[in-house]
Amino acid sequence: MVAASPIDLGEIVPFSRGGRSWRLTVPRDGSLPMGGLIPAFIEWSPGAHPSENMADLGLTLKEIGLQHPEPEKLQEILARLGVDHLARVTAGPEGLSFAFERADGSVVELA
Repeated sequence: MVAASPIDLGEIVPFSRGGRSWRLTVPRDGSLPMGGLIPAFIEWSPGAHPSENMADLGLTLKEIGLQHPEPEKLQEILARLGVDHLARVTAGPEGLSFAFERADGSVVELA
């Protein structure tokens, strides 16, 4: 991911806790690119994903929304990273939103 990135994602830093270990991209200056809309990337050690041990609270993530004054540039970077399918990009001031579906089928959006 880091080698193929069109932008600097920072250093790859190893972490561990208990029996788990992972590697995380950490920008050198501490700020995430494109106003924080390009995420840090994580690579978990082999084994079950940590989310498999989490309780089901009845919420399902339905959509991630990214808003940026240069949406085409943001979309291009996400596409080159191979993650453009994970979020909807629109024009506007920098912003991030999440849509969750509740167990009853209703949807709540956090922006």
